[in-house]
Parts: sequence; C-alpha cells; structure tokens
Amino acid sequence: MRSKSKLLLLPALLAAVLFLFIGAGNQRPVKLTDKDKARIVESILVKENLPNRELRPSEERGIIHLSAHNLPSNLNLKIPEIKVVLLKPGEIREREENGLRHFAFGEFRVDGSKVSVLLSDTWQKINGGGLALRALTYECRKVSGKWVVGPIRFP
Repeated sequence: MRSKSKLLLLPALLAAVLFLFIGAGNQRPVKLTDKDKARIVESILVKENLPNRELRPSEERGIIHLSAHNLPSNLNLKIPEIKVVLLKPGEIREREENGLRHFAFGEFRVDGSKVSVLLSDTWQKINGGGLALRALTYECRKVSGKWVVGPIRFP
C-alpha cells in the first residue's frame, strides 16, 4: 500500500515542478531599453487623456510640458492630438514666471515582468513654490510585443 501511495504522489509532484518552471518562464525579467521607456511613456500619456484635461492659466490646449528627467535623451513621442515639449530641470525653472504646469516621470522600476513608474502633474510658479496636482504610479507589462498600462496605484 505504501509504494502505491508513493507512485500516486510522483505524478502530482512532477506536475507541480513543471507548473513552477512553466510559470517562471512566463515571468521573465524585463530588460528595459530606451525604446521600451518611450513606448511606456506614450501609453501612459495616452491613457491620461491629455487633450481633454482641465487647463491651468498660461496653458494651451494640445501642448504639454514634460520634464526630460528620467527619460531617454533621444525620446521621440507620438501622441495623437498632443505636442510634447521636453524640458530640462533648468528650463522648467526659467519658464515658471507665469506659472508652468508640467508632467514628470519618476524612476522606471523593473519587478520581474512588470515595470512601474510614477507620473506627477505639477503646477509651478516663479516664487519656487510648486503644487503637485496629482501623482500616480502606473504598472505596465509587455503583452504580445506592446506595452499595456495596467492598474494604477497611489504612491
């Protein structure tokens, strides 16, 4: 009887080991390239529905200011109905006299097969004061070769 129960456990154990290996194969760690970062940024900005956002004083519909910090230097974004103006941190300070609303991405964090990144929406004025209008962390996964923006987490 004992040897029969051992024989019955063997297939179950083999199935469990195979399941773990197959599951681990689907969760390969992501190696994030500059092109991946650009596609993630595009996906998030499209999800933000920027053409329909409420405008602050001195903003123009169809134009967003995006901090270049944490973004690839060769970033080329294609977002329908939006012109993206990339600004270095010094340029942001130079433009804040009339108030400047800008978006900024935090560090891209890779955790296995997903990437998370914080997007902040800030209104900044000449006096150095800034008001974070909103900050959300987005989780992204590559599905069938395309970056998909998943659930949002608050920081």
